[in-house]
Amino acid sequence: MRRAERAFVTGLVGALALASAPFDAMSQPPRPGAPPQCSGRPQAKLDALEMMPDPTEASGVSAWTLTLTSTRSAECLSLLVLLDGSQPAGRGVRGPIKPGQNKYTLQTHPGFKLERPQHCFRVQMDGTTGDVDAAKRFCATQKGPSWSLK
Repeated sequence: MRRAERAFVTGLVGALALASAPFDAMSQPPRPGAPPQCSGRPQAKLDALEMMPDPTEASGVSAWTLTLTSTRSAECLSLLVLLDGSQPAGRGVRGPIKPGQNKYTLQTHPGFKLERPQHCFRVQMDGTTGDVDAAKRFCATQKGPSWSLK
């Protein structure tokens, strides 16, 4: 019986490791010559948020585009995460956040759906503390059977 318990625990640990694989990339050390990890306050402002397509049905958001202005003097590595309250709505790929205004595309988080009459979004950067400042409040509002950020 001891062997069966050990096999079960080994299988469970393996399944948990596979389930967390997309987030494991965040903990990997940067490759040699890569910019440093972003840290401290985000030092960025969310200028615009777009969802594709817009308008869309409840489960129809395929991707998000963020226009972000970084006030840092140099690139830093981060992972951008779009949140609807505490629920992930979109996630980018770990990569450099460049100084100045730049666009970043995030894939819709699996299982995210627009279900309420209004969804308001915020952005966080892995390795930093707090939300990215926003030029305005970005909310998708239900209009008939679809939602729009416009």
